[in-house]
Amino acid sequence: MNADPDQVRLQLGHEVFHWICTPAYVHHWVHEMFAMEMSIRHLRANGFNIYADTCEVDFHQGATEFSIDRMLDESISPPYPSGLHDRAYAVGKELIDVIKWDRLKPLARMFDEETQPDLAGWLESLTVAEQLAVRGILSL
Repeated sequence: MNADPDQVRLQLGHEVFHWICTPAYVHHWVHEMFAMEMSIRHLRANGFNIYADTCEVDFHQGATEFSIDRMLDESISPPYPSGLHDRAYAVGKELIDVIKWDRLKPLARMFDEETQPDLAGWLESLTVAEQLAVRGILSL
């Protein structure tokens, strides 16, 4: 196996998030958003800031390949379409910038009766100003 060690570290952060927080058979942009964020946080926490910076630039560029509307409408299942992870990451960064991490992270553990991320329930937990900001980012 000729895997790039930095790529392995990035993937490790991603998969650990899924292992801890994603129920089996959940394939949803919300959990890909969190997994991408955790992969970058994992790199930074372990001193791989230059690689994390490079990845972030790549993710933001790749996000242009995949619209927010497609991300919200698409029934996602592996293999994931090109650009999905990048768009999910970019949306996550916008959400963090606007409502802050502490208000976003409860969404990682909120599920509806079908064991899918409960975006509607999470939105209801936010202030009206936060809801408006999130709806603006997600074009809802």
